[in-house]
Amino acid sequence: MEKKGQIVSKERVREHGEVFTAEREVKAMVDLVNDMATKVDCGEGTFLEPACGDGNFLIEILRRKCAALKANKKPNAKDAERYAFRLAWALSSLYGIDILPDNVLKCRERLSKHVLAEFDAVVKGKDKSARKELEEACEVVSGINIVEGNALEYQTNDGRPIVFVKWRASDDNSRGTFSFGVTPYYCLNKWKIIVPKAPIAGQTDFSKPIALYYESNTRLAKPGECCTESWIVAGAFNTQKEALSFKSYLYTKIVRFLILQTVVSQDVTRKNFKFVPDLGKYEGEFNDAMLRKMWNISDDEWDFIDSKIYNTEGANK
Repeated sequence: MEKKGQIVSKERVREHGEVFTAEREVKAMVDLVNDMATKVDCGEGTFLEPACGDGNFLIEILRRKCAALKANKKPNAKDAERYAFRLAWALSSLYGIDILPDNVLKCRERLSKHVLAEFDAVVKGKDKSARKELEEACEVVSGINIVEGNALEYQTNDGRPIVFVKWRASDDNSRGTFSFGVTPYYCLNKWKIIVPKAPIAGQTDFSKPIALYYESNTRLAKPGECCTESWIVAGAFNTQKEALSFKSYLYTKIVRFLILQTVVSQDVTRKNFKFVPDLGKYEGEFNDAMLRKMWNISDDEWDFIDSKIYNTEGANK
């Protein structure tokens, strides 16, 4: 439905009390908190709009945050990744709740479009990779931060408690590159395979076979469940079947061998998964025979991999 002035329909006004705030009033009200609305550093200037509608207040705050970004340090196309990261941070500080699904979708769309428009105005198509990553980050952040639910009852429309997340940068940002490491947070409402950060604690001789991950040290976390920082989220999915399929992929010797190539201590982080291909689609049960065929792994290569990684069954003994 399209808005007609400040309302969509009389029915929505009667049933939900929905009246959108006009732009003049929005600007005047945001002026009262302009110092906060122009904060762009990580963790500062956070806003929650408990009846966000299609985002009039949030989009105005986002405009000011983006303007402050450009005023603080003029962005340029050569530094597209850093600019994309800072835009994503600005977006991550905005939260909203609305009871009407179409408002939620429109709000997410408006916020994402504005961020991408700001990026395009500076970068002008010169870094498609950074734009793609920013587009994905906008989809994830807006999808989590803008919630379909009832703020008065603290519940989503499907009866779950409204839970907001605090975003943070991944370790990779110490290099100043665009890596919005928020997976452990955005996947709160998904099926997750979580694994320990110290899966080989106690083993110091890397010349002997290593297990890494197996049944007794991994967990299947349901939607709504989370973990401490002594665990990492190896994968997050919409369905339990996908999660279990991914777990079988993780348990293959080949995948564990790829992880092992970056392991230099007992501490294993998300960075150590960088050689593991993301198959995108996880269906059924994976095994090493499938991966050998998929990736053309020779007999000699397989013999070497096999000598370095324990069977998962053996690791459980």
